[in-house]
Amino acid sequence: MPASHLYLAVHSGITSTVNWSFLTSHRFLVLAVAGLFIVGTYSNAFQSTERAAYDLASKALPSGVVSSAVVVVAIDDAAIKGIGPWPWPRDRIAATVDRLRRFSVRAIGITLPLSEPQTPPALAGLVADATQSGRKLSGTLEQWATQLDSDADLARAIERQGGVILAADFTPGGALRSSGANASAAGFQQLKPARTQKPGLFNFLIAPPAPVSASVRLPLSSFLDAAAGVGVNPEPGRLAPISAMPLAVRSGENTYPGFITLLSALARRMPTSSITVMPGTGVRIGEKTSIVAPDLNYRPLPPASGKNAERVPVISVATLWESDFSGRGLKNKTVLIGLTRPDLTPFVRGTGGVELPPVVWAAHSVASLLELSQVHMPAAFYGLQRALILLLAVALLLMPRRWHGRTGMIITGVASLVMLNSELIVLVTNQLWLPMAVPVLFLLSAQTVLFARRASLMGAGKQLKELAEVRRDYAGTLKQQGRLDDAFTQYRKSPRLQGLLEPLYELGLAFESRRQFAKAIAVFTYSAQIQASFRDIRGRLKRLEKVEAGLGARPLAGGSPGNKTVILNDSGIESPMLGHYRLERELGRGAMAVVYLATDEKLGRKVAGKGLSLTDEFQGEALQEAQERFRREAEAAARLSHPNIVTIYETGKDHDLEYIVMDYAEGESLEDYTDPDDLLTVWEVLDAGVQV
Repeated sequence: MPASHLYLAVHSGITSTVNWSFLTSHRFLVLAVAGLFIVGTYSNAFQSTERAAYDLASKALPSGVVSSAVVVVAIDDAAIKGIGPWPWPRDRIAATVDRLRRFSVRAIGITLPLSEPQTPPALAGLVADATQSGRKLSGTLEQWATQLDSDADLARAIERQGGVILAADFTPGGALRSSGANASAAGFQQLKPARTQKPGLFNFLIAPPAPVSASVRLPLSSFLDAAAGVGVNPEPGRLAPISAMPLAVRSGENTYPGFITLLSALARRMPTSSITVMPGTGVRIGEKTSIVAPDLNYRPLPPASGKNAERVPVISVATLWESDFSGRGLKNKTVLIGLTRPDLTPFVRGTGGVELPPVVWAAHSVASLLELSQVHMPAAFYGLQRALILLLAVALLLMPRRWHGRTGMIITGVASLVMLNSELIVLVTNQLWLPMAVPVLFLLSAQTVLFARRASLMGAGKQLKELAEVRRDYAGTLKQQGRLDDAFTQYRKSPRLQGLLEPLYELGLAFESRRQFAKAIAVFTYSAQIQASFRDIRGRLKRLEKVEAGLGARPLAGGSPGNKTVILNDSGIESPMLGHYRLERELGRGAMAVVYLATDEKLGRKVAGKGLSLTDEFQGEALQEAQERFRREAEAAARLSHPNIVTIYETGKDHDLEYIVMDYAEGESLEDYTDPDDLLTVWEVLDAGVQV
């Protein structure tokens, strides 16, 4: 290993360890938050933000068009006064179903609670005992038994009608508010699942969140067997927001049709078996009607308001039983039967914040579904949402780091407002719901993380800056004392800040001037790790590496290989120093010493510096003897004082190099007169000798 590399490796403390700083870098943090959000989009918890934004924006939606083929038959104040208090015996509901059948309605949807039996439990046992005993029941007793079995009466009426859809109340993610005998998550197994298409290979990219567990309350089994179908319907809660109605509900491996979906199929004269669920896309009824709803929820436009607004008509059961009611307006209509009194059923808050009885909201949804008057979702709604998160993550990665602070928060806030307002405008004008809320939440979260990281780094940066200043001042003091190695140690312990570059550069020059090129290379290499483009570091490193390889060098003094000192004819290398004297060029050399022209850095005068030439001839005791002779020569010359003898200014030692500094007398070299053709005359020699 070259000396420079060895010095850098040993003194810089470089080890082959993993750089864990990436885990706190802004890139990793942005990617981590993006990954968290993308995974979160497959959960309903994250999507609640998107739904909350929709519920808020839906208040600005225009009213939608509804089909005139849907009617509500309500159990309201008039019905309670005319027929009796609720709950009614089910034979009265059966009679209402039969009356609607006589009016030739197309389909009937019943939203009434039918999960608890009304028939006395002992009645079936009494009839069975009497039958087994062989006794024949009297006509009166048989009539009483039939009247008491109101559940069977309603089941027969449902079967006679043929096109009755029953509602099975369900609650996602928890137990039903009012439990019943048939209320459980296992109740789905008693329902008939819808036909489901097989998802595509890459369907997971646009897949909706995984379904949550749900409890369902089913009507009695006798009603299940008699009905044309049973569809899931949200259980009403006190002013519970229900801005969407389920087209289908996933439970386990199966998907079950919604109440409004089954009614819509019958209203279109399609069998309930014509319903096909397309995962990640929506629902198809028959071959012509497709409802795009990636989450399998239908979002109708709000009902119209105003005195003459077109809404689903509501008829009281009491009106239905009036003798003069012809029922012509109910022919071929889809009728929903349900409670509308606030004290009998909690109202729900539908699209736009409109408060309605559950049966009226369900009827509005069916009437809207027949006209496809809905808020549309892109088929790739969730895929678009994930793509937006990735796009925003890339934008944050490309954003300059200086924007991670207050500027970034302002830009992020403006971008978030633009995105949310775009969602609102598109929703109101085109009835198209774009997934902006979760990407906006990601943008704000990621920017907040970057802001917190920047604030933390700035706080730590102030402490590091103070520490760096203390170490830099201490290292500068060591450098002035000539302790260059100790100074470099302090610089390396300092944080790698820009303010360290200039002192390091000066330290490298100091090592150069001492001709300690391995150490100079180590200093400049360390500086390049902070900023490689600082001043001429790159070029200087190249020149020093050539020097280290021995190119263009002439020995000045030799010691150990790691401390070899040379003088070069290279303007890019710092001139060598002996003490505070900068050597410029060689004036002459002898067997033991070399004389250089030098400049006194303190006084700015030209001097002659004589240094001991340590060659291979001087080793061990010979070296010590040569050094002693050099010192004696310096001492003897210093005691002489004559106008024609150069004055000794100083003697010293620099890195094991003994030197003498004397007055510099300009003139010609005696070597020029050693040629046989240019010898001095005897008189010239005698004249010079007399002057000395």
